[in-house]
Amino acid sequence: SPSGTLAEPEEPIFNPARVEYAFTRLVHMAIASKHVVLAFATNKLQLFSLDRPGNIDEVEVTGRSDDQILKVFIDPSGNHILVTTRCEENYYLHWGSK
Repeated sequence: SPSGTLAEPEEPIFNPARVEYAFTRLVHMAIASKHVVLAFATNKLQLFSLDRPGNIDEVEVTGRSDDQILKVFIDPSGNHILVTTRCEENYYLHWGSK
């Protein structure tokens, strides 16, 4: 620091922690503010908070058999989720909505 004193150490940006969770056919994953969104090849999302990993919500994005989730985007607050599919459809989901 300019005054010659040492600055207080900053909080770490990442705090790795193990989460016990088994899944198959994962297509994409997004995480922000302890909110986790998992997208599967079955066109379903699983949403959970790292504060309550046992409380998992499942949402079907599209019922079209010819479509598949391509990517999931989540804003830094973890509350706004955008899902895009291979057929160029886009979906919005607010955290906590069903």
